[in-house]
Amino acid sequence: TWPHDQPKESVLLFPGALVSNYEGTSSEPERKVVVNCDECKGQIHGKIYCCKTCFDYDLCEACYHAASSTHAEGKHEFSVEGCC
Repeated sequence: TWPHDQPKESVLLFPGALVSNYEGTSSEPERKVVVNCDECKGQIHGKIYCCKTCFDYDLCEACYHAASSTHAEGKHEFSVEGCC
């Protein structure tokens, strides 16, 4: 789940991580949020099913229907975020 105090346009990095600009033409690097499914490990395109309890547990639409009932024994609720 995305932290509520962070804008969706931001990228969360681990301490010590470096952001580089590969093209070298702009002083501001391009930022893109990439979310991977915690079930199939694939990149999520479209709807993101975010566990409301766990900090970083996201599912793609294909995995949501099966995994939402097995994740935390089906006790956690999910919110739907994302775009196309």
